[in-house]
Amino acid sequence: MKLQGSKMQDELWKRSCTLPKYPINGRWLVFDSKTSFAPGNKVSSGTIVNVGCNGQYKLTGSSLIECKSGTWSSQVGECLEICPPIINTLSTKVTCTFNGKPVDGCTNAVNGTVATFKCAPYYENSELNRNPFRFCQNGSWSSEIPTCTPICGVKPKASKKRKPFYPWNVAVFKVDGKNKLFRCAGTLINERIILT
Repeated sequence: MKLQGSKMQDELWKRSCTLPKYPINGRWLVFDSKTSFAPGNKVSSGTIVNVGCNGQYKLTGSSLIECKSGTWSSQVGECLEICPPIINTLSTKVTCTFNGKPVDGCTNAVNGTVATFKCAPYYENSELNRNPFRFCQNGSWSSEIPTCTPICGVKPKASKKRKPFYPWNVAVFKVDGKNKLFRCAGTLINERIILT
């Protein structure tokens, strides 16, 4: 089908898209264009818009949207504020979920992210037994990030499958090449002090 003059312009106009509003705390740019565009301008089918967020915000949804025959491939996502990062430590383990799905790490958590904390073996935090959850809300966590402390001086229960273990007893060895030479025994006073 061959269109001429105003019919061709009408057809192109029908297939064009209206540029969306900027996301709050973000912007978009028309991909590979030297022309300046603003929300409400018309662009032709095939135009790609690159969506991004300001500094401490993260985009939900696609960063690239395309005008396809008069409609956008997806809506412009939201720019949600990022909560301070949480990382695993030797004593405290954390997993994060967003909309019920696991996310990779808790370093870019946005509003609605749930962090679940758990103490590593031989560490404890009695508050985590009651409430192991923290919620990312408007750029901050719902309560203080917990830390787990060593369980000292409590003898774990032995079972038929597991020998008794005394977490406060230590042995001090000297490493000499490939050999380990026993030097003395001691008692763990805290994380850094051994009484010999």
